[in-house]
Amino acid sequence: MKLFLCGGGCGKQTEAVIKVFNAVIDHEKPLLYIPLAMDEKEHTYDDCYEWVKGELAEVEVPSIAIPPKPQIPIMPIRSGST
Repeated sequence: MKLFLCGGGCGKQTEAVIKVFNAVIDHEKPLLYIPLAMDEKEHTYDDCYEWVKGELAEVEVPSIAIPPKPQIPIMPIRSGST
């Protein structure tokens, strides 16, 4: 198993990271996406799935899985808060 953590960004900002990501992952296995750092005032948990599908459209995986929304509050770690 490989774990990738991304500090945010989208589109052009993440093109290089996505190319590296696509080069090192196992293309036979699904991707697990856990959206814990998204601001739900801007993007709901369910909207994150649609967003990540678009962001990773060039990544060759059979599927992208997203777990059910946690029922307990999650404190996201943001840049500058650690």
